Amino acid sequence: MPDEDNRSAGSDLALLLSHVSEECLRVDDEMRKIYLQGFTEDRDMLCQYLELGVRETLLEWCHRAEGCLLLLESKEINQIMETFHTAVSTGDQSGIQHGARDVLGMYDWLIATFGANGK
Repeated sequence: MPDEDNRSAGSDLALLLSHVSEECLRVDDEMRKIYLQGFTEDRDMLCQYLELGVRETLLEWCHRAEGCLLLLESKEINQIMETFHTAVSTGDQSGIQHGARDVLGMYDWLIATFGANGK
């Protein structure tokens, strides 16, 4: 059953990300490099903070990451982050796990998308 949950969550995330506007992904080469570096650093940092499991650290990360991601002006990306932030804020462990999976998947998608756009 967990495999079905993961496939379902992954397909939900893929569907949501498929609605991200092409316009918010169009940036010049210099900005693309900056975004790509930031996305990679934010993803790595989140992985470290999830291992530590300190809620206050995760909250700080959410504030920082949400501020950066707002520049993309994507309601879909904002929705993913808001769901995770809410789970962290309330201390909902199940929500944190599911939200973290979606946020990490979103970052993988952003890194792949911005990396591919530069080729």
